[in-house]
Amino acid sequence: MATFNSALDWSKRDSALETQLEIFQRRGSYESANAMRVARKPAPDALFALDHLIAGERFGFLASSDHKYSDSAFAVVTAEARDRTAVLEALHARRSYAATARIALEISLGDLRMGEEGTIAGDAPQQISVDAGTEIAHIDVVRNGQLAYSWNGLTFGNPTCDGLLTLRYGRSDDFDMLPLAARGLEFGHGQYFDGEDGTANFLESGADWSSQTHLLYGSRRAQAPGGWTIPVRRVGGTDDPMSITLGEGEEATTWGEKGLRFGQAWKRKHLDRPVAIRLLPPPTGVSAMQESWTPGDWKEGDWIYVRVVRTDAGMAWSSPIWIDGIKE
Repeated sequence: MATFNSALDWSKRDSALETQLEIFQRRGSYESANAMRVARKPAPDALFALDHLIAGERFGFLASSDHKYSDSAFAVVTAEARDRTAVLEALHARRSYAATARIALEISLGDLRMGEEGTIAGDAPQQISVDAGTEIAHIDVVRNGQLAYSWNGLTFGNPTCDGLLTLRYGRSDDFDMLPLAARGLEFGHGQYFDGEDGTANFLESGADWSSQTHLLYGSRRAQAPGGWTIPVRRVGGTDDPMSITLGEGEEATTWGEKGLRFGQAWKRKHLDRPVAIRLLPPPTGVSAMQESWTPGDWKEGDWIYVRVVRTDAGMAWSSPIWIDGIKE
C-alpha cells in the first residue's frame, strides 16, 4: 500500500466495496513507518495502515505472498461455511486477519468480533486466543494508534532472557559472515527470519551465552531483506555501558546504549547498507495462550487491533474492532 512504485490512491476508494487492506506483502509490513519488518523503499510521504486508521478509515487486514512464494503470508477469514460465498462475505465483513506464518488468532471485544463495529459496555473484556505454533515473543493491543497493553516475558511472568534483539540487514553481495559483538550484553541462540534467499547460523541450540557471534547471511534480494532475532541478557551492573558492534576493524559500525529502547527501531548504515536493530522485551515462553484484558474505560470512538510476534519474527495482525457506542 505504501510501495514506492505502486502506492494506493486512497482518494478513489469506495469504502462500501473496498473493505480490506494488505498490511503485509512479501516486500514487508505496511503497518507503520516504524513497524517490525517494515517494507523497504516506501513512497515519499507514504501513508501506512496506522495512518489511515487514525484518520478514520475502516478496513480489515489481510496479507499475501506474491512473487511465486506461497507460504510467506496468509489472508485468513472467519467464514460461516467453507464455500466461495461465505468466504467473500467474511472478507467484505472484515472478519479477517493477516499472518506471515501459520498462526491461529481470534479476538473479541464484548460481543464484537474482529472487523466489526458496534456498542459495548464500558467495562467489556477484550478476549484473545492465539496458537502461534512456536514460541510467542509478545502480543500487543493497539488502541487508537498507541500500544495499550502487551503480553510478554515481563507481564506474562515467564522471562527466559533479558530481551530479544532483532537485527535486519540490507542486501549483501560481497560477504556472507557478519560478525556481531556486544559490550554489556551476551547473545543466546538466535533465529533467522525470511529474506527470500537468505540463510543464517548462530550458536547451536543450548550453547553457552557469548559476547560475540557470527551471522551467516546469503540474501542477494534487496526487496525483502532477511534478519535475525537473538535473545540477549545483561552482564555486569545495570549502570555499566552497553553497545553493539557489527563488523570488524575499519569496517565496524558501533551503536551506543542511547538508541536501545524497547520497541523502537535503531537505524544506521553498515558498509552503505541499511541496518535496523530493535530491542524487545523477553519472550513469553509459551506458544499458545488465551487471555483477557479489561481496561474498564472504553469510550465511543475507540478502536483496537492485536499484533502477534513470534520469536522467529513470524507475525499476525487482527482486523480492528470499532466502538460506536457505550451501553448505559
